[in-house]
Amino acid sequence: MIPVELMLFNSFVFLGFFIVTLVIYQVVNSKARKLILLLASYSFYAVWDWRFLPLLMFSSVLDFTTGKLLWKEQQEKKRKFLLALSLTGNLLPLFFFKYYNFLVDNLNLFTAGRGNSNTFNHLDIILPLGISFYTFQTLSYSIDLYQKKIQPARSIIDFSLFVSFFPQLIAGPIEKSNRLLPQLSQLSSLRKSNLKYGLLTLLYGLFLKSIIGDSCAIWADKVFAETIITTPIEKLLGTFLFSVQIYMDFSGYSLMAIGLAKCFGIRLSTNFAQPYLASNITDFWRRWHITLSLWLKEYIYIPLGGNKNGKPKQLVNLFITMLIGGIWHGANWTFVIWGAVHGAALIVHKIIKKQVFSLPKFINIALTFLFVSMTWVLFRANSMQQAQEIFLGIGTVFSCNLDTTMWQPFIWCGGTMFLLDWLNRRYRTHLFIRKWPKPIQYAIITATITVLFVYLLPQRPQPFIYFQF
Repeated sequence: MIPVELMLFNSFVFLGFFIVTLVIYQVVNSKARKLILLLASYSFYAVWDWRFLPLLMFSSVLDFTTGKLLWKEQQEKKRKFLLALSLTGNLLPLFFFKYYNFLVDNLNLFTAGRGNSNTFNHLDIILPLGISFYTFQTLSYSIDLYQKKIQPARSIIDFSLFVSFFPQLIAGPIEKSNRLLPQLSQLSSLRKSNLKYGLLTLLYGLFLKSIIGDSCAIWADKVFAETIITTPIEKLLGTFLFSVQIYMDFSGYSLMAIGLAKCFGIRLSTNFAQPYLASNITDFWRRWHITLSLWLKEYIYIPLGGNKNGKPKQLVNLFITMLIGGIWHGANWTFVIWGAVHGAALIVHKIIKKQVFSLPKFINIALTFLFVSMTWVLFRANSMQQAQEIFLGIGTVFSCNLDTTMWQPFIWCGGTMFLLDWLNRRYRTHLFIRKWPKPIQYAIITATITVLFVYLLPQRPQPFIYFQF
């Protein structure tokens, strides 16, 4: 687990860093822009913890080198060896930093149960920021090269920038090389249209995370704090508030990354598409963390056989894919069970979707949101025991007092979230205010900046949830 002090995000310091990078990027010649962005990306990463910067560089050098050799090599046996070298060199650090203690703790429990006193040492390990994201990004590059779907990067600078591009380095979106590399290899000067779009997107993402997401965090943390006693209704509302928090937090970061990249003329992938307006669990996973869902589909589900070998095999492949998705999120049985539950839900939907009675769409949306929110308990809980206690409390909610101060943040945060998503869907853009008259646009932008300034100045914002993955 990453120490909290490494996860805290100082918005004003980062914005200052971003502005300086923009200015330097614009004044240098076109050949130096890649180097400026690469140095900025490495500096950005080193601020969190410079000790892990060599690991990021190692991943870049390894995959660039093996990629060049893969492209030239004709013998299949040697090509497989090079692919295995790339996969091993990336996955071993990920497994060590993220899963070593989880495996050790479970092995110790297993051996203790068999009367064996020998134990494996539990290490004090800090998880490198963004390792799950940039590892998946480099893995896709090596696999695509092996399958000859793409050509290798032109230079080590191009590829290193692809791996470490600072807007999406820490928590995605997870980009494929055939989408991002061509953009990074032909950087252009700053343009007014890109800056306007990018800064508005950055502002919107910061609003989602800091104003809505952080407002939910105060109450959700109370419910999931093991030292605080909460009532059944508070457990239920706290669970719903965490649903809002994690969405606003992660989608806010994704929009901030998209906005930052757009300022440099780089277009990143959409990562969220109003997931809580999904009418079933399959639809939800088409809308939530889209780049991860597509990665799992292309590199796990399809290689397993996808839907080519009959319905039973397809359902097994689907379950395995979601299980791996759960494990990717964290080294805890809660994440394993969370992935398994979603895998089972997808299987059930595949089986009964054409046989169940058709309900009104708003009911399907409500039921899907309820199911996803309940499974977030597994995602947020520190242990299965804590998750069980919260579920038991929620189960008695209607037999207890429903009075609590959480109703106000639940209505305000949840209502604002659904209103914004409805506007996003109606106008087919997250910058829906650009469809409105200019005076209204300026008023909203001014009010948003004022609220953010007043909110962020006196306090340290909550850490981004996905920084721990």
